[in-house]
Amino acid sequence: MTSEPRDWTAIRIYLLGVARDAGASDAEAEDVVQEAVVAYLEQGATGRPVPRPAAWLRLVVRRRLMDMRRRQRTRERYEQTLVRC
Repeated sequence: MTSEPRDWTAIRIYLLGVARDAGASDAEAEDVVQEAVVAYLEQGATGRPVPRPAAWLRLVVRRRLMDMRRRQRTRERYEQTLVRC
């Protein structure tokens, strides 16, 4: 059984704090929180329940932030190789 978050504003503020604590800028934090909420809603649409929504969302925020940083590092390395050529 899934428990639907009752106060999305409080959860959003909490998730923004999680992202910022992990070193995200304000813009990055907003992006990963929005992506996490979309992922949560998509998960609910599949009929597969999320038993602990706040914990699930926190995990998704942290993973999306790691993915974002990984893409940034890859892009920076690629751009450096282009400059050397």
